[in-house]
Amino acid sequence: MEKDFWQGVKDALPTALGYISIGLACGVVASPYLSPLEMALMSVLVYAGAAQFAMISLIAAHSSILNMALTVCLINLRNMLMSLHTSSDFKDASLAHTIGIGSLLTDESYGVYLSEKLKTDTITVPWMHGNNLVGYVAWISATVIGTALGSLLPDPKAFGLDFALVACSSVSRNATDRKDQDHAHGAVSSSSEFLSLTLFCFATASCASCDLDRLFCGGGL
Repeated sequence: MEKDFWQGVKDALPTALGYISIGLACGVVASPYLSPLEMALMSVLVYAGAAQFAMISLIAAHSSILNMALTVCLINLRNMLMSLHTSSDFKDASLAHTIGIGSLLTDESYGVYLSEKLKTDTITVPWMHGNNLVGYVAWISATVIGTALGSLLPDPKAFGLDFALVACSSVSRNATDRKDQDHAHGAVSSSSEFLSLTLFCFATASCASCDLDRLFCGGGL
């Protein structure tokens, strides 16, 4: 039986916890330099966690637009390889559908796609759109909320960037692994992990050593 859009959304929901944790962290870090509207535009148009963290650090260092563009392209080169592999399942899809799938494909949605491939040889276009859109909506919402909340913190620049990036991968991978286990147990475990990671991210705002000014504006570690 072929899966539809909403089944793709359901399969990708566990990974949304990771998007929310890292998105909140990214928004808090960006708050001294970007407004919530500017953060929303960045998330809508760039939509790349590692690249957006890099862009924020470059903005803090008053780097040129060319440097930012080159950095984002280099960081996201892997997406081209993932899209090439994923496209093999959508040879009969229209150009608009393939562009939509490739544009919103991330490490996490690609992982959900690979997990689904282990269970079936038929991946439908609606299912893939549902898989991709979960992360897109979660990421945009979390980064905007994080930016708004960051303005309330006394020193939002001091943040555990390395932890945040690793946390996203950890939550997404573990949540995906749990999909084939008991759903109730997986939901509780993923939710607990999400809450712990989110609280840790905000706790590090006052004590982490990765201060953007020290790292990217002339200081040392």
